[in-house]
Amino acid sequence: MNNVWAEAYIKGEWKYIKEFCEAPKYARSIDGEYPEVGYVELLYDLGKDIHEDHNLALKEKSELKEMRTEFENWKNDVVEKDKHFKIPKPDQYTRNVAQNTMGQS
Repeated sequence: MNNVWAEAYIKGEWKYIKEFCEAPKYARSIDGEYPEVGYVELLYDLGKDIHEDHNLALKEKSELKEMRTEFENWKNDVVEKDKHFKIPKPDQYTRNVAQNTMGQS
C-alpha cells in the first residue's frame, strides 16, 4: 500500500486509523459508509493485539463508527477553536507531494 499519510485516534485500548492511499481501490471506508476518495480504515484492540496484526474494522462495526465519529468531532473542534488550523484534503496533499518530488531521484 502506498500511503500518503495516516490519521490515528486512541481511546482506551482501541486504536482507529484512517490511512489515505494513492490506490483508487480504496475509494470508500471498509464498511461502505462515509465515502471519501482514497482511504481505508483500520481498527485495533491494543489490549489484545499490541502489534496491530488483526484489523477488526469488519467485525467491530459499532466500535469503528463510534471511534470515527469521536475522532471527526475532535478534529472539527480543533479547527473551530483555531481558525488558522487547516486540515488538508488528501487530494491536495497528494498533488503537493507529486509537485515537490518531480525531478527528484
